[in-house]
Amino acid sequence: MGETELATMAIISSLEAISLCIASGLSGATAIIIGNSLGANKLETSEKYARYAMQTAITVGLLCAVILLALKNTILSIYTNVSSEVITLASLCFPVLAISSIVRNINITLIVGVLRAGGDAKFCMNMDVVCQWLWAVPMTAMAAMWLEFPLYYVFLMMTSEEIVKLYPTIKRVFGNKWVNNLTDSRIPKRT
Repeated sequence: MGETELATMAIISSLEAISLCIASGLSGATAIIIGNSLGANKLETSEKYARYAMQTAITVGLLCAVILLALKNTILSIYTNVSSEVITLASLCFPVLAISSIVRNINITLIVGVLRAGGDAKFCMNMDVVCQWLWAVPMTAMAAMWLEFPLYYVFLMMTSEEIVKLYPTIKRVFGNKWVNNLTDSRIPKRT
């Protein structure tokens, strides 16, 4: 990995940050809606809101991915002071960025917006720690340093953490263990 890869990641990281801003906004709105519903002891309504939130996250993620792919050439044309190798490499990273946008929108919305709003912080922490430190960091290091994969495969390994989180997170949301009224200590928590 050299200057070309570093310049490419500077481009990709800024685009990824825009997608993360959208996901963060959606998760914040979801947390407010779910938290209000849980606080009002409307547990079944909260479960419905969680499913709507997942559908919305999928839609928003797909929309972000389509926009990124549709505007790829326009976005890359802004970068006039970089080499053609950087532009080519960045172009190859766009499909991974699109996949990442979809999966991160879903995960951030469900983990931050749904599960944390229901007080399931321990599950969220375990998912983040395990998927990042036991999966993403070793896989990225292996891909970059030992296998010397091209940047787009290394980028895929970096974002594979989100793919690994997806199934357990969706299962947890649909399992409804997170549905707890955190505002009233007299109401027993669901287990």
